[in-house]
Amino acid sequence: MPSYELLYFDARGRCEDARFLFALAGVEYKDIRFTEEEWPISFKSKALYGVVPNLTVDGKTLSMTLAISNYLAREFGYYGKSNWESAQIDVITNALHEIIGLYYTHVLGENEDAKTETLKNFTSRVESYGVAMEKGLKENNGGDGYLVGNSVS
Repeated sequence: MPSYELLYFDARGRCEDARFLFALAGVEYKDIRFTEEEWPISFKSKALYGVVPNLTVDGKTLSMTLAISNYLAREFGYYGKSNWESAQIDVITNALHEIIGLYYTHVLGENEDAKTETLKNFTSRVESYGVAMEKGLKENNGGDGYLVGNSVS
């Protein structure tokens, strides 16, 4: 079994996908967390691309949220049973991460006019993507089960 280390702030956020996948698969990993104060002093220079999360597997490091999540999903058997299912999973995860990005842009924005515009963009995407995901759910086994395939993905 590989050795896993996950590096991220002592918070939820862009690392929760990976933590959820480890828990779902029942796989142990070293969860290395740090504070915002510790980040620039002790961790930033060690992080691949200077960002987190980072996943180290047997001494090799991956960076970027979606790359880490996709890797773990493949490793643990949650990335679909065919290339088509994997592509459907990609669509859903990319849509969700786009929505999350718009949310962060809104919440962290400083200009009130810009925040009004980002809220409109966020709301519009949530509505349109929600409709598309609901349609996909109904088309997959009549809405009884999963967004993709017939198992957790």
